[in-house]
Amino acid sequence: MARGANQKLKLLYLKQFFEEHTDEEHPATMQQILDYLKVNGVDAERKSIYTDLDDHFEVIVTVVVSPQFYAWVFGLEDNVTITAPDSVVKQMKDMLAKVSKRYDNEKA
Repeated sequence: MARGANQKLKLLYLKQFFEEHTDEEHPATMQQILDYLKVNGVDAERKSIYTDLDDHFEVIVTVVVSPQFYAWVFGLEDNVTITAPDSVVKQMKDMLAKVSKRYDNEKA
């Protein structure tokens, strides 16, 4: 993606969006975030938003915990962390340990 002139302002626009358009009762969708940035001259992709928000924001979402949920989280690599509830954190850790163990036992 070519970097536009407003790319340096992306974090500022993100901060402004969350302050003006969200609260605990009014969460935002990723599409709303992307649309807001586009209106302000910033073209962005979903993954770049996750990267930009890392260490800057905590996002609380309601999800259906399923194998697909864990696959989605795994696909985001180190750009997302499950922090609660403890049972979901534990299940994610257990699944990652099983996958890691499978590869530890393979010969190089």
